Amino acid sequence: MGQATRAAGGRNGVAAYKQALMNLAQAPRWRGLIIGTVSFLLVLWIWQANSDPNAPGSKLYSKISGRPQHQDFMWKPPSVLEPSEFTLDLEAGKSSTAPSGLKKGNPQFHLLIHAPKITTNVCRSLLSSFLLDYPTPTLIGYRPSPPNETHEGDFWQDYGLADTAKYLTQQGRISDDDFIAVVDGESTIFQLPSEALLTEYNAQVKKANAELNSKYHDIPVKTSNKQKLQRFNQSVFFAAEYEMVSQSRSFLSRFRLPEKKQATHLNNNLAIGSGSGLRHLFTTAAEQNTRIERTDCETFNTIFAQQALLRASMAKEQREFKAWLSRNVLPSNNKLKIKLAEDLVEARQDLGMGLDYRATMFQTIPAAAQHVADTVVALIDYPTFPIPEIFQKLRSPFTLHSSTPHLNSTSAVLVQKHNNTLPYTSHWADIPLFTNPKTQQVPSLISMLPPKEESSSSSGLLTAPDTNMRELWESMWFYPYARTLLKQYLHKSTSKEVASEAAVGGERWYDARGGRGGVWTVDNEWLEAGELCAPFGKEIFEDGLRGWMEPVPDGVELSSVEKTPDGKGIVIGEQVRNGQIHKIVAVAAGQ
Repeated sequence: MGQATRAAGGRNGVAAYKQALMNLAQAPRWRGLIIGTVSFLLVLWIWQANSDPNAPGSKLYSKISGRPQHQDFMWKPPSVLEPSEFTLDLEAGKSSTAPSGLKKGNPQFHLLIHAPKITTNVCRSLLSSFLLDYPTPTLIGYRPSPPNETHEGDFWQDYGLADTAKYLTQQGRISDDDFIAVVDGESTIFQLPSEALLTEYNAQVKKANAELNSKYHDIPVKTSNKQKLQRFNQSVFFAAEYEMVSQSRSFLSRFRLPEKKQATHLNNNLAIGSGSGLRHLFTTAAEQNTRIERTDCETFNTIFAQQALLRASMAKEQREFKAWLSRNVLPSNNKLKIKLAEDLVEARQDLGMGLDYRATMFQTIPAAAQHVADTVVALIDYPTFPIPEIFQKLRSPFTLHSSTPHLNSTSAVLVQKHNNTLPYTSHWADIPLFTNPKTQQVPSLISMLPPKEESSSSSGLLTAPDTNMRELWESMWFYPYARTLLKQYLHKSTSKEVASEAAVGGERWYDARGGRGGVWTVDNEWLEAGELCAPFGKEIFEDGLRGWMEPVPDGVELSSVEKTPDGKGIVIGEQVRNGQIHKIVAVAAGQ
């Protein structure tokens, strides 16, 4: 009887306990607390499931991720010429000694120019890069004597991509954080200083990566430094290829960007990017080119299209509710591991490339274009055109800052036929600049596109690109002052200035190799531009004189300019360079 009573009492106690819990749960205050606790535990479980040990440094991450390391996080380009604290202290006099063997700590800026052979247009490209303070160019694919059976255009297609990829992968050539501009020497003219190009590149990279992060989100892995693992990153920009408007009434409607519904056009004549980004892209493109026979341009356009499809697929998946539910609400460790591996593979396949659609850096001009000079205008004459912000920071066009040291530089001295007075007070808005009529942007580099294959002619007459290139060249702001500006560019700094800058590792230089007034080959051989371009001086300067460093009148042989019978060639000195004696030659002014 007693046991039955205790059992009944126990059952009544359990029932009473359950009833008490139910009453407690039904109470508004306690019901909210219970729901909050359960929700917190659920969120904690999801977070732990998503924080699988696949962070950078683990075997899975290291094995799958093959893209440049800086692209794993939202990349912001470092400053090229920003000196270190030590350099600032040394220049301010706070420190008087520099350690021996100090190397350049900030990134370098490299200019790679495709030039299988030296032509008038290549020399125009070189001269404009000199006058606008770009680093000493490295000639890619330069072969003094191309194979006779190879046409010039085919020569480009066969070797351009392979030669660039080979140079970028050479050990010790390019650092990951370096900046590299790759241009086609036959079709490119530089219009704005290097500072303008780098500033715009930095701005476009930051903008593009912020948009990519907002659209595609980050990869949900736990990193050691708590940084978000960026799914897609961009560090390379190519030029966008333009098309002609069918009916043009004014210069404002002569060009247009590809419409959204049209196929994307990538032009590989102009590109800029980080060292690791371009290396990764060009090696991938070169590998694809070895498997399929096609032009370099076709290869890059194919890769760009594949990247667009990859990103579109990712965006579609992220919009699907089922995928979001299985990943974030009802995850399992196995599914998360598989999905994470897929995410990292997709991130590796993405090559971080994009187009400069608005022509903020690069402008391409179709071969069929007419009246090219109509788009070269002074912004001050068009109040509706915005003045680029960088113009407020740039020096006067005629007092450009030099970021290339006078090391391994030319020994020639230029004496002008006419003593042109440079308009030092002119502002960038006062001088004629090629302006994109649709976006109203002022590009730093301009590329004249070659004619289509079906429209090419074997006649010896001037083709559209030839006439357009000459028209564009003669409309450039520096053209009337080209020889005077070249003399200013070649003016040597004092040995004290060079030694002072070198003492801090050349942090205010683009390239510590120097080489002002010449070019570098891929074999690290320095060639004097005056010798390479001497035969084309008459076409470049259009001042009635031939030659490059020395304006040589017609009738005087270039090879005998140092000892001309009429006395116009004057030897004014000698200089020892690279263990050899070089004569300094000038032509008297006014002759």
